[in-house]
Amino acid sequence: MNPIDLEHLVDAELKRLRPPRAPRTLLPRVLSATAAEEHRQPAKGWSVWPRAWQFAGGAIAALALIGVWQLVSFAASYLTPLLSNTGFDRTASLTRGADDIAVVVRVLWEMFIQPAATYVSILAISLALACALLWSAVERLAPGGASHR
Repeated sequence: MNPIDLEHLVDAELKRLRPPRAPRTLLPRVLSATAAEEHRQPAKGWSVWPRAWQFAGGAIAALALIGVWQLVSFAASYLTPLLSNTGFDRTASLTRGADDIAVVVRVLWEMFIQPAATYVSILAISLALACALLWSAVERLAPGGASHR
């Protein structure tokens, strides 16, 4: 039998079949689910953003806070005498405190976090390259490639 004739025969037989019916309980369940969804409050704000956008927003907010902090600690040496002369002694002590905190954080970063961050980033890059190498080997050596199920 010719493949085209077979296709026409199968098509004609499938068209003669009765379409499947939905269960009687399907419509009430769908209606109740949509009614429940309408009554639920929609989620708003940062929690409905995609994870990548949440991470990017958090990183931008952290960079903005670090920038403001660095600006205050940089300007503290210039603002302290100016604020002391104008009567803002409390603000002057606040800027001195921010400068002291910035020094402590900088020392902690240089002593503990930066060396560890260097080793961790080298380890992460090495593991990523090893995973890529392994995936390439599986793709090339497995008969028919890797399973995509």
